[in-house]
Amino acid sequence: MMALDAIANTVGTVNQITKSVTETLELLKSQNTQSTTDINDREGFAQIQNTGVITTYNIPLSKFQNFLNICFNCNIFNALEQHIKTYCTTTLVDDLNLALITESDFTSKVYDLCYNNGYGLMNIFHLKITPINPTSVSIEKSIIANTFTPSQSYVIISESSHNLLRSKCSQHIEYLPSNLRPEHFNSILKFNADMIEKIS
Repeated sequence: MMALDAIANTVGTVNQITKSVTETLELLKSQNTQSTTDINDREGFAQIQNTGVITTYNIPLSKFQNFLNICFNCNIFNALEQHIKTYCTTTLVDDLNLALITESDFTSKVYDLCYNNGYGLMNIFHLKITPINPTSVSIEKSIIANTFTPSQSYVIISESSHNLLRSKCSQHIEYLPSNLRPEHFNSILKFNADMIEKIS
């Protein structure tokens, strides 16, 4: 009987030890996980392409209408958006005629901005007419097309997990959608205004 009691006590002790060891192992394996994010706000452009033509002419007033016909039928002008072409061939022509009648300097700057899904397009049409004498004028014409993609901001996600036995760390980057900001618009306008001034 005493032998059986001893065996029972031994079995109970072993079971308790096993349970304690199991609980200790579970405690050692229990993970403490942390996650942090760091947002990197990027400015500027990931891509920008600027294509333009700047020309100057001195023409007699008798040839002015011929100049407009050629100007508004060239390949570069035809590549502009339709609403810009409509403006140039209607309102702009009326303004030009008024400038010629009053013999005053005339400057017109037209721009068109389109942006969709991270991709932007800006067209700029610049026309300056300066009377030289009663029979001729000086004309400066610029047509510029810009395509651009704003830089994407991104988030660095850092994840770490550790327990008493080991630790593990990892990082990955997630890019955010591109956003158009006033700074992009202003940069393109300033760049082209400076270019027109220096080239002309």
